[in-house]
Amino acid sequence: MIQGNQQALENGWVKTTYPLKSAACQMITSIGVNVKNQQTGPATIYLGQLMAGQEKATFTTQIKNLRFSGKTIVDDLTESVRMQWEHQGKNTASYRIYREEGAQLSFEGETANTAFTLLNQKRINDTTNYRVVPVDQYGKENQKSSAMAIYTFEALKKPEISINADTTLSAIGEVITLTANVSKSTEQVHWEIVGATPQSQSGTEISVTFDRPGIYSVKATAVNSSGETELVRESTYISTIKMQGSKKKIFLSCLQRKLNKAQGILMNVKAIAML
Repeated sequence: MIQGNQQALENGWVKTTYPLKSAACQMITSIGVNVKNQQTGPATIYLGQLMAGQEKATFTTQIKNLRFSGKTIVDDLTESVRMQWEHQGKNTASYRIYREEGAQLSFEGETANTAFTLLNQKRINDTTNYRVVPVDQYGKENQKSSAMAIYTFEALKKPEISINADTTLSAIGEVITLTANVSKSTEQVHWEIVGATPQSQSGTEISVTFDRPGIYSVKATAVNSSGETELVRESTYISTIKMQGSKKKIFLSCLQRKLNKAQGILMNVKAIAML
């Protein structure tokens, strides 16, 4: 086993150089790395670059005018970003794109062109840094000739919310399940249904029952870091009835459709039971 010499680099990377003098004039059929975890928990190892042979120094010109030329919004937490830059291309085989989030560096892709699309970039903060690094024909990165640009995500808006019930007409004691469809950025959903059991809950899906006949309203509130959005289904959204005997006839005497323009949902449902 050949022992290597380690050198600390930027952003937590470590460069290890192994002398191959003992392998001179021999055919190398495989290269492996033995890693020992000094901790008791799991560890993640990132292998950035593996090169065998004499390292040669080459000159690459500076990348200039790194900019973002467009974006596609996937949802309020995800965007695909188009970027491009200018470079003479001297001694350059490709470009590697990295995302810098605090002290964390993540590889996003590599291209031989001076443009690249970063797919499905997740919002962690409102801004993030991207760095483009030229790579020479020996696979060596030239960090001194790299360029960095700051990308700003779309301003985060208050969350959107719509709600659905598996039934809006139920018997006393019957379980009703309500579901909230919310924006990806939603951190919490709070429910308030006066007269239900329970009256207050949290979560994107809840279950309630009613112990008295009547008509009830439902209020749901979605919360994210930009604020909250409250949605109220009016007092005739859920109706409960008392059922007696083995036979019953239910007539939907009035099905009023009141389209909520902001949410596109059905609002009012009324029913009469013949017992």
